[in-house]
Amino acid sequence: MTLLDVNIDEINEPVLLPEGEHELRCTGVLDKTQGETYPGVVLILEAQGGGELTAPIFHRVFFPRPEIDDEQMQERAYLDLKRICKAFGVPGSPIDFDNFIGQSAWAYVVRKSSEQWGDNNNVKRWVAPTS
Repeated sequence: MTLLDVNIDEINEPVLLPEGEHELRCTGVLDKTQGETYPGVVLILEAQGGGELTAPIFHRVFFPRPEIDDEQMQERAYLDLKRICKAFGVPGSPIDFDNFIGQSAWAYVVRKSSEQWGDNNNVKRWVAPTS
């Protein structure tokens, strides 16, 4: 029984973005707050523009842990949340991560390689909007 008439040999694998600034759109958010040593969320990001299929970027956002982290660690987590909210133009009080879906932000993207995940792109830093 033939259900799809497609030649899978003509389907290309996604490519990695070159290192540099890229516009990324949030296409989903994964809740990582239950049963995690480091609770937070994962933003699923797709590159905007360009014609090639690019690999999605999975960006982990860690939440402050007042019962475990010292003050500096907590401040770093809050600062990261602030930068992400500002980059995406999402209100930061309270932070509703559903509001990120469909929004775009600019980020400096790097290439990383690991034994566990292979080659992938990571967000090195968020680029603050100019307006």
